[in-house]
Amino acid sequence: MGGGSPPIRVHLRGRGLNRVRNHSPDLIRAHRQGLNLVRSRAPFHVHRRGRDLSAIHSQGPSRVRRRGRGLSAIHSQGPSRVRRRGRGLSRTHSQGPSRVRRRNRGLSRILSQGPSRVRHRNRGLSRTHSQGLSRVRRRNRGLSRILSQGPSRVRRRNRGLSRILSQGPSRVRHRNRGLSRILSQGPSRVRYRNRGLSRILSQGPSRVRHRNRGLSRILSQGPSRGRRRNRGLSRILSQGPSRVRRRNRGLSRIHSQGPSRDQSRNPGQGPSRVQSRNPGQGPSRVQSRSPSQGRSHGQSHSPSQGQRQRRARNRARHLSPARSRNRGQRRARNRARHLSPARSRNRGQRRVRNPARYLSLVPNPSQRNVYRWTPFTALVQTPEMSVRPW
Repeated sequence: MGGGSPPIRVHLRGRGLNRVRNHSPDLIRAHRQGLNLVRSRAPFHVHRRGRDLSAIHSQGPSRVRRRGRGLSAIHSQGPSRVRRRGRGLSRTHSQGPSRVRRRNRGLSRILSQGPSRVRHRNRGLSRTHSQGLSRVRRRNRGLSRILSQGPSRVRRRNRGLSRILSQGPSRVRHRNRGLSRILSQGPSRVRYRNRGLSRILSQGPSRVRHRNRGLSRILSQGPSRGRRRNRGLSRILSQGPSRVRRRNRGLSRIHSQGPSRDQSRNPGQGPSRVQSRNPGQGPSRVQSRSPSQGRSHGQSHSPSQGQRQRRARNRARHLSPARSRNRGQRRARNRARHLSPARSRNRGQRRVRNPARYLSLVPNPSQRNVYRWTPFTALVQTPEMSVRPW
């Protein structure tokens, strides 16, 4: 609007106002369209001189626009530009900093939200909806759907039987193409899940391993790498800052406590099919292997007396008020636990700094290796945790 152009002498007619004044082209244009306007001394202030449906209203620093010509209405709000609203079936409304687009032209709709661009919505069966920062894509073209969440890119969803669901910062992959599934959680990469009987579940900052390929399982916990679990009746449990050891093959139990994911307990009673194979037997065939078939480090399957005493001393040191001793050594041991959870963009999980603080031994000496629940233990529960021996 040429506010800076030289003023022009215009003759304004109507209601006793036969005057000649200097006016800007804005008022000339309004005058030609049948509006009687007189500009006050204050700049950008336009007063109505009633003409049926016509109205002009100025707000703040914005320019004055036409309002109410027939069915069209224009209203200026804040710093955004004003567009036509309600001409026939088409409407335009400006929201926030986004530009205004057409809405409701036939069956197509456009809705602008936040900083995202507006795309077609409901043209035939296709829909588009923008959420957050992500770009808007087509949704529901035939059977295919696209849903954008967070900053992730939108991919095809439901083309035939394949689905895609994007969660958090992870990339979106195909889900349910045949029997294979993919689920992305946290910062970990997405892998195939359920291709045949094999499953993959990613949890926390740990890498994803195969789970349930046949009868073998792998579960990664905390900062430790995932190891195989339940190949036959053998188990692997990682606890605290220590590396993963094999512990208690046969009828012995393994349970991880603290912030890590839970393990199944009770090999004879647990809900998993691997545990229920030999429910009441004594030493299983896995237990009768020679120790040379264990880990490559040559460690025995069950902890020795010295190892038990060392673990008890370490646990008592964690519980004692003088645990500031050997802090550097403990940090060196626990470096993986210090590094991985906080910086892995895994904001959904809470981690306790020292899970061994919440462990307590069962008083019965025959159950020396079994840990008891404390109120801080079960941060995450699965059905396998519900079976408890006491």
